[in-house]
Amino acid sequence: MCDRRCPSSGLDGRGAIARQEWLELEIEQVLGSFHPVDVSSITSGLDVPGSDLDIVCDLRPGGYLETVRRAYGDLPDFRTWVSGPRTMVSFTGRRVGVELSAEPQAVELQQAYRHALVARRAVGLGGIELAECVRRLRRVDGSKTEPALAKVLGLPGDPYLAIDGLADVDDATLRRITKKALQRLRPESG
Repeated sequence: MCDRRCPSSGLDGRGAIARQEWLELEIEQVLGSFHPVDVSSITSGLDVPGSDLDIVCDLRPGGYLETVRRAYGDLPDFRTWVSGPRTMVSFTGRRVGVELSAEPQAVELQQAYRHALVARRAVGLGGIELAECVRRLRRVDGSKTEPALAKVLGLPGDPYLAIDGLADVDDATLRRITKKALQRLRPESG
């Protein structure tokens, strides 16, 4: 079963591959008590070749790392590390790389979750044109999603803070930002 937290069943291409990976790895069954949510650029439409299936979890229930090791520890390239408050895990699934990030707070409060919501909303409002601009920038200079999206949207300063700042704006404001960005990026006609 796949609920709102996993890659959407309506996706084509790499999104469908990410969904299949989620289902075959039984993410919901294995990590359900840690509230896993897909935050991938794959499912926001901003992926490039090599993009991972990124999943955030809530570390608080306890036993997270043991659960992950038991379920996925034998998969290729399995490794764990700590980065600030995050416990990170990565491995290679059958189709795509997988990266799990768990923090000791609700998923909805985590930066990766907030950024994924902004990316999905921006693509929803700016359409394929916006998504292609971000993907092109990512391919050309190897940018991560947030710096590329911030640059395309014309956001000044630290791109991670700038994207995080958009998480709480309404759709009308985000629509104005995406519209202005697309007008700026379109070649002059004449």
